[in-house]
Amino acid sequence: QSPVQDLLGAIFASIDAESMLPEEGVLGCFPEIDVQTLSGAVQISRQQAIEALKHTRGDIHFALQNELCKIQLDQSQVDAMLVEYVAYRGLRDVWDVMQVERKLDEQDLRKYQLGFRIGELLATKSSSIVSEVTRELNNFHERLLADHAGMRFELKRYQLLERLERGDVGEALDVARSDLGAIARQEPALVPRLKQTMYHFMSSSNLGESCSERDSTRAEKKDAARSLVQEIMDACGLSEPGLVKILKCCLDVHTRWFEMQKCED
Repeated sequence: QSPVQDLLGAIFASIDAESMLPEEGVLGCFPEIDVQTLSGAVQISRQQAIEALKHTRGDIHFALQNELCKIQLDQSQVDAMLVEYVAYRGLRDVWDVMQVERKLDEQDLRKYQLGFRIGELLATKSSSIVSEVTRELNNFHERLLADHAGMRFELKRYQLLERLERGDVGEALDVARSDLGAIARQEPALVPRLKQTMYHFMSSSNLGESCSERDSTRAEKKDAARSLVQEIMDACGLSEPGLVKILKCCLDVHTRWFEMQKCED
């Protein structure tokens, strides 16, 4: 986690605490933990952190907000994140415009486009999704699937859940027996994932075709799709784009803040 996330976690944990100013009300006498975390989160000196807390009468929420607003964005880093995200999403028209400004390694571009292409395929409802994904991966590199057990597992987990969603319980069980079990035996680290998948399989089989179970299977299938794309990114040595990480962090903070506001109401 980043220093900013650590600080936000501390703020949320102490949201109902009493005023952070000392009882005697002397400005400048703030809890050392607040001074240190604010200093570390926005990369300012200890004295600057104290001054920031003075301006907000010890309110670390506003102190953080004020200091973040002072930070100037590095345009070159913003450009780099945008280019990375464009490549990740496969937005070719935008990419043609932006590559004039900055070149991204062509091999990295191919890897990002592979991950996005697989994500697109998994979002369709074709009955031949698994074979199409397998073909795409083999075309990219003939040993990609063979050398990465986690990737093979998530692809077969997706296939099992797809068949379960269609109501083909027998075919789903065949995938579990012939494929998932064999892969997990070769790679023991995958056993917990196998147990989770089989628990869902047994629950769905016992409860029948209820709407809640269909929704649950759909959610599991989406999780398998996300996991497969992440396995591909990891195998290609690519990390999640910086812009995606920032957006996820912002969404997480917003969700937690919304839940806290809801509780107060």
